[in-house]
Amino acid sequence: MKLFEKGELKLLWLFYLESFVSSLLFFAPAFFIIYFMGLGFSFFKISLIMTMPALASIIFEIPTGAFADNYGRKYSVIISNILVALCFFAMIFFTDFTSILIIFFLFGLAITFGSGAFEAWVVDLINKDNKKLLNNFFVKNQSIHSASLFISGFLGVFMVAKFGLSIIWSTAVVTFVISAIILLFGKEEFSKKNYPLSKSYRNIKKQTKKSLKYTYNHKTLFYFILAGMIYVIADSLGGQAAWIPFLDGLGFPDYAFGYLWSLIGFISIIATISSQYFYKKNKEINYIVKASIIVSIILLPLFFINSVIWALVVFSIMMFFEISKGPALKVYFHRFIPKNMRATIGSTESMIYSLAGVISLPLTGYLIDTIGARYTIILSAFVAIPSIIIYSLINNKLK
Repeated sequence: MKLFEKGELKLLWLFYLESFVSSLLFFAPAFFIIYFMGLGFSFFKISLIMTMPALASIIFEIPTGAFADNYGRKYSVIISNILVALCFFAMIFFTDFTSILIIFFLFGLAITFGSGAFEAWVVDLINKDNKKLLNNFFVKNQSIHSASLFISGFLGVFMVAKFGLSIIWSTAVVTFVISAIILLFGKEEFSKKNYPLSKSYRNIKKQTKKSLKYTYNHKTLFYFILAGMIYVIADSLGGQAAWIPFLDGLGFPDYAFGYLWSLIGFISIIATISSQYFYKKNKEINYIVKASIIVSIILLPLFFINSVIWALVVFSIMMFFEISKGPALKVYFHRFIPKNMRATIGSTESMIYSLAGVISLPLTGYLIDTIGARYTIILSAFVAIPSIIIYSLINNKLK
């Protein structure tokens, strides 16, 4: 099997390069919670900080998605990277709870300029040149991103050990600035619309309403996003916010969370490459259902596990199936979206998932403080059941 299809690198090499570079020094997420724990914040306070990007997304996701659809996905993504870099630069100077809340809210605003727009940018390029490359792109792009994560974790351990936890913000700034520079040279399949400001605002408002109406009236798309929203709640309960204190309670050293980041990267490489063999074209929803069921079942042994090694085994299996269904979710989602609404509907999906995050993240922090991280993770397996049922209904009745 060829590593790259004919014409693939010529069209997409810059995006593959950016995916690798964008994660290489961005190991900050591996240490977010440990950093905030070191500042003396409770898990509830930490969860409020992690909720801020989701809250900003609810407010700004659709308008910024419509901005990308009207004025260009390329520059929307570049604006996103620059604003994110500025937010992380601010984190170097502030350690009080209120300031960090504000910075992470602005970080969420910055992210909205890129969410939906990046995928729409690449998908339109592929659809114009060679539609057969679409599935390959999502698989290979995620594989490249995962390989970068694997290296990133080791770099994170070294940098944190040498310079302290605060180094995570400086390296993040460098990462997003470099990404913005790389993407400046990207090709875009887009015709700029030269409207006056007042007309531009009306167009964004019109585009937003049109996209919301389309999503609501499209039965498969509506239930697909609904299932995803429920799954986001489950994923928050059983995600990083709970796993880090759970492993910490089992005696996992603080410095080793960089290695955990590398483990996630290694699993991501295997899971992403394997994913293309797990589902067939137009049958992606089958694998989404199966992978979601396996993730829920594998969490149940945590009732009895008190060993770091066995906890990491469960974590690894869970991550494998979570990541392996990622390309299937993206391909299935984009199949139902018209080109002219791709970024806005992508932003609609992100906004809805952010709403789920706003609901679930503070709940996650509260539950960790009260019932503990172990039972919070196990609870996520049961919360995921309605999502699995809806995915199954889409598979059987709404195709």
